[in-house]
This record gives sequence, C-alpha cells and structure tokens, in this order.
Amino acid sequence: MGISERKKRERAKMQKLILDTANTLFLKGGLQNISIRKIADKIEYSPATIYLYFKDKDEIINSLREKSVNDFIKKLEEYSFIKDHFGRLKNMSNSWVEFAISNPEKYKLIFLNKEKVSEDKIYTYLSDILLKTISDNRIQRMPVIEGTTIVFSFLHGLSQMVMSRKFDIRSKAELKEFAENIINRFLNGLRGGY
Repeated sequence: MGISERKKRERAKMQKLILDTANTLFLKGGLQNISIRKIADKIEYSPATIYLYFKDKDEIINSLREKSVNDFIKKLEEYSFIKDHFGRLKNMSNSWVEFAISNPEKYKLIFLNKEKVSEDKIYTYLSDILLKTISDNRIQRMPVIEGTTIVFSFLHGLSQMVMSRKFDIRSKAELKEFAENIINRFLNGLRGGY
C-alpha cells in the first residue's frame, strides 16, 4: 500500500470517528448538543484538528443527515421485493412510521433539509413507487406530484404525531398497530373505485 492510499484510509478513519462522536452527542442531546469543541474534547484532539476534516459544524450535521437519510431509505426498501406495487406502498408506509417511532432523533434530523422537493431522495423514492401503483391502476389516477405530496404529507404528519405521543397510547407495539390501521384506511381511500 502506498503513502497516498494510507493517507486516504487514515482520513476516512478520522472522519468516521468525528461523525460517530457527533452522532453520539446528537442522540444524547439533539443538535444543540453538537459543537466542534465538544467533539474535539470527546476524541481528545484540538478543535483545529476537526477543521482539517470538516469545514464547520454545518458540514458535520449535513453528513449525519445524509447518513440518516440513507438509513431511512434502506428501511423503506425492505419491501422492494414485493411485485404488487400497492402492497409494496402499504408495507413501505408502515416501515416509514416504524422508523420514526424507533429513531425519533434521526427522523427529526432527516427532515431538517432545505432541499427542493425534486432533489429530496425520500420524495423521489416515494414518487417512484406511487407512479408504479398508479400505472397498475391500483389507486386513483392523479398527477404523480400531487399523489406523492398527499402520501408524503400524510406519512410525515402521522409520524410526527405518533413520535410526539399525541395519542393516549404508550407502548411502541400499540403505536405501530394504531399507525398501521390508519395507513391502511388512508391508502384504501386512495383506491377509490378500483
């Protein structure tokens, strides 16, 4: 292995250490708990060292967000093997809310984005499933952007309500069952005359 390759590997290792530490701080106390100084103290380096790997705190948070988005999409893709697109949409919707219940801080971080809808990976992923479901005549015909916005808004709103425990339900299992029933009613409503 050459010097260049070793430097790349060491750089990646240090970036991972910084991000893992930032993630631990985030999970313990939210975004306000992350600072360059706190990260440096935890990994026993000077704050100046952190700046060799990341431009600023925002770049660290954006990296954490990107990882959370990828984890979220991976969770949604668990049912990508299902050929029936409506069934896939139902299962993906349940996975969406389950992820929010199980990872509330990560979920909040995911939606702290300033991207346009057309650039949002989650919106694009959902749009693809919805387009296939509409094409299969499994839900009412509608413009895909409208359908995606309806389903996205519904799932995100439901997730926010479930995460904040707006309902008189305390166990995660009951919350998941409650959310699944609401999702089934909502998606069946989209079927209309089909």
